[in-house]
Amino acid sequence: MRTHVLENERLRVELLPDKGTDVVSFYDKRRELDLAWRAPGTPRRDGTFLDTYPGGWQEVLPNGGVPSVYRGAAFDQHGSVATIPWESLGDSTFTVATPRYPLRVTKKLRLDGGSLHITETLTNDAPVQVEAMWGHHLTFGRPFLRVGCRVRLPEGVTVIPHAEAIDPRGRRRTTDLSAVPAPGDPSDICYVKGASWYEVVDQTGSGMRVEWDAQTMPYLWVWQECGATIDYPWWGMAHVLGLEPFSSYPTNGLPEAVANGSALRIGPGETKTFWLTASLVEEG
Repeated sequence: MRTHVLENERLRVELLPDKGTDVVSFYDKRRELDLAWRAPGTPRRDGTFLDTYPGGWQEVLPNGGVPSVYRGAAFDQHGSVATIPWESLGDSTFTVATPRYPLRVTKKLRLDGGSLHITETLTNDAPVQVEAMWGHHLTFGRPFLRVGCRVRLPEGVTVIPHAEAIDPRGRRRTTDLSAVPAPGDPSDICYVKGASWYEVVDQTGSGMRVEWDAQTMPYLWVWQECGATIDYPWWGMAHVLGLEPFSSYPTNGLPEAVANGSALRIGPGETKTFWLTASLVEEG
């Protein structure tokens, strides 16, 4: 697969235009440390989301979470744009049309010091309104993410638990969203509303700050997988934290987001915009 690199004296970012423009490396040159999680196995271009998943950071559209069917269109896990090639328009700008759905997204990336800036447009090419789930599936893992890392969120956010446990053993008795769970703790997912930024920092106080357009993506999915899944797809090898800005919830697919009123609605010929900035946090 092609690898597109954005690089300056502080930061090196690698993405895969042949597979969703996945960001597979967010490398802090000063610390010689990659903050992006690398999933077990070798990234592949063809297959389902989980079969091709490299870790790191994916664009999710038009379905969030499990496979679903809506308005006659069948969607894979996390939609379709994360598993197909994007066209390069030059100047670190990429575009793709969603299969089975009349949406087109264009993304421009730019580095400035220790920050990656992303601006996007999402256009409905149809003469009818459509609904969608749109998100950024950011994950953090080793060697950066370990017990002792902390997650900082704005004060006053609302936490929406997932309706049922995603771990066969059930939920943890208490869930502290500011702490990274220990290896082997039960997997979990919840949704935070009211955040427009977060920080993930290690014991030195260094890490990443993510800020985004919370009008377009008002939910933050918090996914914790710490080795408790000993069957497919992780086989006990995943210790990962996902902190994922999303337009909608839950991870049960587009029909449920439409039913609960959180699905993004894009009118005939309408274009929506979005921005996100991911920055290195300096020590101290």
